[in-house]
Amino acid sequence: QRQRLTIARALVRRPRILILDDSASALDYATDAQLRMAIRRMENPPTTFIVSQRAASVRYADEILVLDDGVLAGKGTHDELLESCPVYQEIYYSQFPKEAVQMAILRKVLRRIRRYWVGLVASLLLATLYVVMSLYIPILVGNAIDCIVDACRVDFPTMWGYLRNVAICAAVAALAQWLMNQINNHMTYGVTRDIRNEAFRHIQVLPLSYLDKQPQGDVVSRVTADVDTFADGLLMGFTQLFTGVMTILGTLVFMVRIHWGIALVVVCITPLSLLVANFIATRTYSMFKLQ
Repeated sequence: QRQRLTIARALVRRPRILILDDSASALDYATDAQLRMAIRRMENPPTTFIVSQRAASVRYADEILVLDDGVLAGKGTHDELLESCPVYQEIYYSQFPKEAVQMAILRKVLRRIRRYWVGLVASLLLATLYVVMSLYIPILVGNAIDCIVDACRVDFPTMWGYLRNVAICAAVAALAQWLMNQINNHMTYGVTRDIRNEAFRHIQVLPLSYLDKQPQGDVVSRVTADVDTFADGLLMGFTQLFTGVMTILGTLVFMVRIHWGIALVVVCITPLSLLVANFIATRTYSMFKLQ
């Protein structure tokens, strides 16, 4: 409470320069974030110097100075230091493990996709239809081949019926895939549009000191390039995730219907094959690095 009162006494005078020397040591992360946001939203926000061991406290600073045993180890923005400063990387990932950072990013992406849940469900259903048709076609082809009994003994009426069904399944699969791609494109465009608009709104309120060091054209180009890369990954993720998951499930269902014993053997062997593949990939990667 004494620390909070000290911060309040400093802010109530509306200073032009504010020095927060480890001022968040007794504050939880949420209160620390609210404090920094309140300072930024002041009518005439002061020039603020933050001295902290918390990476979250300085993450959105215009410029971060990293000291290691009294020596300047790095200088730049949060993103720049994550790419170029090993000391800052060590501090940041010790407080925010990479898994936690990835999960936080995934939650943000899912929160943005939630607005397009209707398209998400439709895309999943179309992916299911596409996979079912694709897996059913080989069965129909096999049944058509079974109609060829001998060189001169072919049940043409039954075989043509199977082949007609193959053509229908192929047309339905192609239509389902086309519709799924259209829906995925629409969702990707909507999500990236929302991100780009939000980024541009943030650019409009950036402090002049930041724009003096980072020209707005460079910032806009970086945002546009990053959003385009994210859009490509999101579109590929939609398509591969839905079709991949449904292909695995559909294959297991068809295998169980044909012969449950073989399906059980495949289910038991698959984890072992994944372990072997991971072992081979790890060893080959280490050997490749030695070269």
